[in-house]
Amino acid sequence: DYVRPISECDHIASVSAYGISQLDKLHNMVLPFILRREKATVLDDLPPKIISDVWCEMSSAQHEIYRSLLQRFSSNVSPEDSKKKPKETLNLLRLLMLTCVHPWIVMEIVDQDFRVPNHSDEGLEMSGKLLALRDLLWECGIGHQDYNMGSTKEEVEEEEWEEQTSQIPDQHRCLIFAQHRSALAAVERHLLARRLPSVGHLRLDGATPPGDRQALVDRFNEDESISLLLLTTKVGGLGLNLTGADTVIFLEHDWNPQNDLQAMDRVHRIGQKRSVNVYRIITKGSIEEKISSTQKFKLEVSKRVINEDNEDIATDQADTGLWEILEHFQVSAELQRVNNLDSAVSHSQQLVAGKLGLCTTAVLDDSAVEEARMTGAI
Repeated sequence: DYVRPISECDHIASVSAYGISQLDKLHNMVLPFILRREKATVLDDLPPKIISDVWCEMSSAQHEIYRSLLQRFSSNVSPEDSKKKPKETLNLLRLLMLTCVHPWIVMEIVDQDFRVPNHSDEGLEMSGKLLALRDLLWECGIGHQDYNMGSTKEEVEEEEWEEQTSQIPDQHRCLIFAQHRSALAAVERHLLARRLPSVGHLRLDGATPPGDRQALVDRFNEDESISLLLLTTKVGGLGLNLTGADTVIFLEHDWNPQNDLQAMDRVHRIGQKRSVNVYRIITKGSIEEKISSTQKFKLEVSKRVINEDNEDIATDQADTGLWEILEHFQVSAELQRVNNLDSAVSHSQQLVAGKLGLCTTAVLDDSAVEEARMTGAI
């Protein structure tokens, strides 16, 4: 009675009016039972939390693998069969997400003939996302010794040396969240081990024994020589106090925005004395754009159904109209924005969208998201 009218609301006056009326009815039904009090109003002494989106481009290898995955799916699964094969669809989602991190991950998973010609599976340059991560760490003052390897004071002029060192920003300490352990492995293998070997880091994921996790958290908070903590959102996103960091970077993103909000609040909580910066690295023209729009949709609907003042939706004078919020959830509009892919691939993306519902139903169902995570989420 509510999900379909609200999710299918568009610019057609009659449909839009019905969707708004159903959302208003849902809002009034839950008001007597739920009262939201946000942290910002209860803990007014917390430092600010600043959330920024950092956009990156795919490398040529990522484009080729992304295209190949879509074409394989389109050729192997017909539109009629797609709803009967949710596992194939969810597995495609996982592979597309991992491709956005680094092609090496997908090359390790699929068969050997999937390797991209004329590309090695090694190297930081094969991943636009890891390059963006490297630049973010630079801005956080992390890894400057490695960037200047070979440039000792004796090897450069004194004036040039002073210019280099004066550009180094104050060092911050960071959490890096990902959905998959293999994404964290790619960060360690292609960025930290090869380009930033002097950067101290720890890793907390599903492979970490439960009995060792609190000791690892305490070590990170107490030892300022450890600049990075790599975590999976499912393991490190709840119940931990990580105020030793002041920066959070999301390498991958959860379909449920509350999971990401909980993860970033491991840092932004009682005991934090510094401003907290949160960076979400999003790959242009990819499934990550869809995840981002889905998160916005869910947060906006939640905001309108449950708000602090228990206002009626009809009196909500927010700048963004309901149809604009729902527009974020239109699958075809998002997937048609894929950059630098030929028309065949664009067609494949639209075809995939129809098969996934991309997935208006599967995404809203958290059990479906859990099924998508089963093969390597933690």
